[in-house]
Amino acid sequence: MASWRIEHIVFGYIEQPPSLYHEETDAYWDFKEYLGDNKNAEFGKVPCAVFLLINDETNEVIMVDCGFAINEEWGKKYHNPRYMQSEDQSMEKMLAKYDLTADDIKTIVITHSHWDHAMALNRMKNAKIYIQEEDITGAILSPWNYKGHASRSGAEIPGEVPYCIQAYHQLEVIDGDYDLRPGIKILKFGGHTPGMQGLLVDGENGKRYLLCGDLVMNRRDFENGVKHHLCSNNDELEAGMVRAKALVEQGVILIAAHDTEKLVQESLNR
Repeated sequence: MASWRIEHIVFGYIEQPPSLYHEETDAYWDFKEYLGDNKNAEFGKVPCAVFLLINDETNEVIMVDCGFAINEEWGKKYHNPRYMQSEDQSMEKMLAKYDLTADDIKTIVITHSHWDHAMALNRMKNAKIYIQEEDITGAILSPWNYKGHASRSGAEIPGEVPYCIQAYHQLEVIDGDYDLRPGIKILKFGGHTPGMQGLLVDGENGKRYLLCGDLVMNRRDFENGVKHHLCSNNDELEAGMVRAKALVEQGVILIAAHDTEKLVQESLNR
């Protein structure tokens, strides 16, 4: 049976206060998990990350999400003024740690079309990109029950189109669950975005993992029953939580897209 090694690459952070009132959702968002050891800190650091799935027998590498900003200035200007990215967190330097370049990546799975998950797709010239059909239409038509989808998909940048559309000719559009490789199954969740998807992965030593994207902000929220605070369809998000809980009850280990480095390592070392 095929198994895949999971590597976690943090390419930047977004500073957030411990609690933030969000006008679009009329709710307070809790970011205390991101304060680290200093619970009195003014800001926490929410990681922006991608995952590499590596088959050590075949040397195939699959990238999950592709949110690398060009640089910190670009990320601050177009998406979040609290975005932080060091020079060492560039795509080129991060991939070089694995003896890879962008041209070496042949397969990418995009959990959803938001900027912190998809903004570097137009730099991945050799990749086939798997995305749900509903997430493409969502990025274009913005059928949301909260404001501001364009400010998350890249469509608001003058002269640009949503990130997922910039790589249109490389897209492998799917609708629903999909068997990607032996040991990797794409699961459609929806909820956070119309076509958000996760991956069920057969990892090393017989472990199974659910890379759940933005179903939740982090694993601690999942354990406490807290779903993601941005939601395009509440029924889908609730159903996704139920599906994920059933998998976890079967021994699957959940990893969220914005888990801290500590949470990811705890999950991988279980």
